[in-house]
Amino acid sequence: MNRKISIDKKNKELYIEYKLNISDLQYL
Repeated sequence: MNRKISIDKKNKELYIEYKLNISDLQYL
């Protein structure tokens, strides 16, 4: 259970980073 939470947290961070990268591309 604890491990799953850390995986979810990591995925959420990756997703946020991905969204930020996408928005950066839109401004180019």
